[in-house]
Amino acid sequence: MAQQNIYRAVVTGKFRTENMMNFREMIGDASDHNSIYMSIGRTEQWADNESDPEFAPPYPNDDTDGIVDMWTHMIGMTKVPGEMIDAIVPRKDWGDTRYPNPKIFYVNDIVVVNSAPYNRTDYGKGWMVYRVADVPDIGSCSISSITGKVECVRIGGVWTPTHESIEPPRGEANGIDMGDGYIWEYLYTIPPDVVINRCTNEHIVVPFPNELEEDPVRWGYDNVIKWYPDMYDLVYRMKVHSMRFRAYMDSLFFPQASLPGNRGFRQVSVIVNPLLKKAQPSDPEVKATGQYYTRNQLELDSGQMIYMENRQPIIRSPDQTEEVSIIFEF
Repeated sequence: MAQQNIYRAVVTGKFRTENMMNFREMIGDASDHNSIYMSIGRTEQWADNESDPEFAPPYPNDDTDGIVDMWTHMIGMTKVPGEMIDAIVPRKDWGDTRYPNPKIFYVNDIVVVNSAPYNRTDYGKGWMVYRVADVPDIGSCSISSITGKVECVRIGGVWTPTHESIEPPRGEANGIDMGDGYIWEYLYTIPPDVVINRCTNEHIVVPFPNELEEDPVRWGYDNVIKWYPDMYDLVYRMKVHSMRFRAYMDSLFFPQASLPGNRGFRQVSVIVNPLLKKAQPSDPEVKATGQYYTRNQLELDSGQMIYMENRQPIIRSPDQTEEVSIIFEF
């Protein structure tokens, strides 16, 4: 009988981060880059009861018919600017009682402090972000036969401590010991204006390498110890693999869809490299790079539709501007 070799392997989280960064770096108006647009559409009702809280619209069809349906009902599209694309991670505030066990953490948890009165540590700074480097030895392992933390982690289990964190971490060191068994690693600080404009109740922003390099002081990154001083690879260290696209849908872009009595929109899509409408079929293809377009200004079914969404109606007003956010995981 032939001997079998047993091996274990994993594709690292940084592979997903690399895919995210490659996607971002290819966004632009140049011919060898990708322009990204977010569209709205469908004024027709799904059903008479479509505004009921429990109403569920149909699933989008990821095939030719589904793409044609999106284009057929499209009102228009607006460009996703590069500055409105963010790397994000789930937000978890120290001591946030909206969630269970708000002071118990796991190894590698990303935790925010200085975001509320109950976790305030420095009144002069923005939100300070830490990683849990170690947790108390008293707890339980996801593998029921294992009782020790070191062995649990070594063989791939998840160690759940039973002791709470007594107080939020302070300072900007790599190994912050608050005396309760938790060891913290300071990562960066989110500036107040970024907190207001780019963070939400669900997610916090992680600066891209170019943002850190341009102004490390602004992000509280000037004193962080780096293995390679010239590398600003925080997104890789945090294994970020989610990116948020934001676009503004101003009523001025599509005035006919915002008049009194309008029926709103029910579909959203993201399209890469749509083409401008040709005057003659033999004309060369021209990639869209403007701020916004109506459907009639574009070649139907052009570009690559990478996201489709059917939703309940959003009724517009003449002075309304929606910020539409879509999160991609890589």
